[in-house]
Amino acid sequence: MSKIVNYIENFYSRMEIISHRHFIIIMIVFAITGSLALFFTLQILSFMNLKELVSPIIFWPLRIIILFVIYQITLIMVAIPFGEFNYFLRFIKKFLKRIGIKI
Repeated sequence: MSKIVNYIENFYSRMEIISHRHFIIIMIVFAITGSLALFFTLQILSFMNLKELVSPIIFWPLRIIILFVIYQITLIMVAIPFGEFNYFLRFIKKFLKRIGIKI
Protein backbone atom coordinates (compact mmCIF):
# COMPACT_ATOMS: atom_id res chain seq x y z
CA MET A 1 0.00 0.00 0.00
CA SER A 2 2.86 2.38 0.70
CA LYS A 3 4.05 2.06 -2.93
CA ILE A 4 0.73 3.49 -4.08
CA VAL A 5 0.92 6.32 -1.55
CA ASN A 6 4.50 7.08 -2.60
CA TYR A 7 3.46 7.08 -6.25
CA ILE A 8 0.59 9.48 -5.57
CA GLU A 9 2.82 11.78 -3.50
CA ASN A 10 5.46 11.75 -6.24
CA PHE A 11 2.84 12.50 -8.90
CA TYR A 12 1.38 15.35 -6.85
CA SER A 13 4.84 16.78 -6.35
CA ARG A 14 5.78 16.63 -10.04
CA MET A 15 2.48 18.18 -11.10
CA GLU A 16 2.63 20.77 -8.28
CA ILE A 17 -0.71 19.64 -6.89
CA ILE A 18 -1.33 20.86 -3.37
CA SER A 19 -4.37 18.78 -2.31
CA HIS A 20 -6.89 16.19 -3.44
CA ARG A 21 -9.36 19.01 -4.12
CA HIS A 22 -6.78 20.74 -6.31
CA PHE A 23 -6.24 17.44 -8.18
CA ILE A 24 -9.97 17.10 -8.85
CA ILE A 25 -10.18 20.68 -10.15
CA ILE A 26 -7.21 20.08 -12.45
CA MET A 27 -8.75 16.91 -13.84
CA ILE A 28 -12.08 18.68 -14.43
CA VAL A 29 -10.29 21.48 -16.29
CA PHE A 30 -8.41 18.96 -18.46
CA ALA A 31 -11.62 17.04 -19.22
CA ILE A 32 -13.60 20.13 -20.20
CA THR A 33 -10.68 21.50 -22.21
CA GLY A 34 -10.21 18.33 -24.22
CA SER A 35 -13.86 18.13 -25.13
CA LEU A 36 -14.15 21.80 -26.01
CA ALA A 37 -10.92 21.85 -28.02
CA LEU A 38 -12.07 18.93 -30.13
CA PHE A 39 -15.51 20.49 -30.59
CA PHE A 40 -14.04 23.85 -31.66
CA THR A 41 -11.56 22.15 -34.00
CA LEU A 42 -14.33 20.19 -35.69
CA GLN A 43 -16.42 23.35 -36.05
CA ILE A 44 -13.54 25.27 -37.61
CA LEU A 45 -12.69 22.46 -40.00
CA SER A 46 -16.34 22.07 -40.99
CA PHE A 47 -16.65 25.80 -41.57
CA MET A 48 -13.53 25.82 -43.75
CA ASN A 49 -14.67 22.63 -45.52
CA LEU A 50 -11.07 21.39 -45.62
CA LYS A 51 -11.91 17.70 -45.67
CA GLU A 52 -13.30 18.01 -49.19
CA LEU A 53 -10.73 20.54 -50.40
CA VAL A 54 -7.46 18.81 -49.47
CA SER A 55 -6.13 15.27 -49.44
CA PRO A 56 -6.08 13.25 -46.20
CA ILE A 57 -2.28 13.51 -46.17
CA ILE A 58 -2.62 17.27 -45.68
CA PHE A 59 -5.91 17.27 -43.77
CA TRP A 60 -4.88 15.11 -40.78
CA PRO A 61 -1.62 16.89 -39.91
CA LEU A 62 -3.43 20.21 -40.32
CA ARG A 63 -6.21 18.99 -38.02
CA ILE A 64 -3.68 17.97 -35.37
CA ILE A 65 -1.90 21.33 -35.58
CA ILE A 66 -5.18 23.24 -35.31
CA LEU A 67 -6.26 21.05 -32.38
CA PHE A 68 -2.95 21.67 -30.60
CA VAL A 69 -3.29 25.46 -30.91
CA ILE A 70 -6.94 25.50 -29.90
CA TYR A 71 -6.21 23.22 -26.93
CA GLN A 72 -3.62 25.64 -25.54
CA ILE A 73 -6.01 28.59 -25.83
CA THR A 74 -8.97 26.63 -24.46
CA LEU A 75 -6.94 25.34 -21.52
CA ILE A 76 -6.29 28.87 -20.30
CA MET A 77 -9.88 29.98 -20.96
CA VAL A 78 -11.35 27.03 -19.02
CA ALA A 79 -8.84 27.44 -16.17
CA ILE A 80 -9.89 31.02 -15.48
CA PRO A 81 -13.37 30.27 -13.98
CA PHE A 82 -11.84 27.53 -11.83
CA GLY A 83 -9.24 29.94 -10.43
CA GLU A 84 -6.33 27.99 -11.89
CA PHE A 85 -5.05 30.48 -14.49
CA ASN A 86 -1.53 30.71 -13.01
CA TYR A 87 -1.21 26.95 -12.59
CA PHE A 88 -2.13 26.20 -16.19
CA LEU A 89 -0.11 29.10 -17.56
CA ARG A 90 2.97 27.57 -15.91
CA PHE A 91 1.91 24.16 -17.19
CA ILE A 92 1.63 25.39 -20.79
CA LYS A 93 4.92 27.28 -20.64
CA LYS A 94 6.70 24.20 -19.30
CA PHE A 95 5.13 21.99 -21.98
CA LEU A 96 5.95 24.35 -24.84
CA LYS A 97 9.52 24.72 -23.57
CA ARG A 98 9.93 20.94 -23.62
CA ILE A 99 8.90 20.73 -27.27
CA GLY A 100 11.17 23.63 -28.20
CA ILE A 101 8.74 26.53 -28.43
CA LYS A 102 9.72 29.54 -26.34
CA ILE A 103 7.16 32.16 -25.34
